[in-house]
Amino acid sequence: MTEAPQPPTDPKPEDVHHFDYRHVGDSKKARVKARDEQLRGNPEWLYEHDERDGVISSLIFCTLHREEWIDAICEYYPGAVRGKTKKGDTKINLGKKRGSIIVFESGKFLILGSCDLEYFKEGFEDMKKDAMSRVNNTETADDDCDMAEAPQTSTNSKPEVVHEFDFTNVRNGKKPRTKARGEQLRVNPDRLYKQDARHGVIGSLIFYTEHREEWIASIRGYYRGTVREKTQKGDTNIKLGKGRGSIIAYKNGTFFMSGRLGMALFIQKFGAMKRDVMIRVKQNLNRQAPQSSTEPKPITAFKLLSEMEEEVLQFDFKEVQKKPEARLKARDDQLRANTDRLYENIRRRGEISSVIFYTKHTKEWEEPQSLTEALC
Repeated sequence: MTEAPQPPTDPKPEDVHHFDYRHVGDSKKARVKARDEQLRGNPEWLYEHDERDGVISSLIFCTLHREEWIDAICEYYPGAVRGKTKKGDTKINLGKKRGSIIVFESGKFLILGSCDLEYFKEGFEDMKKDAMSRVNNTETADDDCDMAEAPQTSTNSKPEVVHEFDFTNVRNGKKPRTKARGEQLRVNPDRLYKQDARHGVIGSLIFYTEHREEWIASIRGYYRGTVREKTQKGDTNIKLGKGRGSIIAYKNGTFFMSGRLGMALFIQKFGAMKRDVMIRVKQNLNRQAPQSSTEPKPITAFKLLSEMEEEVLQFDFKEVQKKPEARLKARDDQLRANTDRLYENIRRRGEISSVIFYTKHTKEWEEPQSLTEALC
């Protein structure tokens, strides 16, 4: 009895990959766009490029660590000479009869057919290890600068889990999906979501927070050389550095990251930055004077739910008619019978979107000191 064939395993990152054009049109523009998305979504993955008559004429890969890779290649190829193309890109001449490599400013490396492609494939993993070693050495040297202003947190953090929006029970159309996305972001503050995924590649990252300034400070602490600017609409644009993308911090607390090449690094840092933000929030609260005369910030239902250790009750409509008037009356009766108890008000797609309670002590609840005590 012959053994059943084993299903193909997922390729390892160091294997040579092929671009996936299955869901792409035949036009050159569409294929180039799909190729670039896959390159940026899979940094340090080597792809076969420009197949002609069954023969691969070039290889290509993309990286966030351009200079470290150039050094690693020059180390692997003794006698390699670094020069410039007519367009200003970097050209590495690998030596007599060994061809050349074009290094673009975007971080793409094009290994031309004149190069010994098989030799390059065999040495790719060794060059990658060398490049990553150089990256680690550089980051270790930079850590003292990057973390000088940020509270110390563990650097051995696992990459943050990136969540997907749930549009299961949402009507088709841009407006309903945008509304559902906004609701899920606010119900889950400081939770990283991905969006605009195409060809298995994340298009952008997004999250919502109630601690906007602390997040901006933390991001700038973890990324050396950031530039903070204002957009035309008054939001904050944080440029993370060459090839690392940018983040728009909207005034409503939403953070939107673009730049596919830098997303893997941002996901890796997200957990540590979030812990740093929580430390900054506590430090800011400790600095505030207890007899502050300033008006308190609005306390949202989601903040009450996440920070108050209060059981959230559900209304009992078992013996109530389905008419809206009857349900409203039953709800009000239960609220008045249970003063100062927190109830779920509206639930959408399995998430609490608002809470409600009834009290006879309106003035006391409106006092800033009472709200502060409730949230401590």
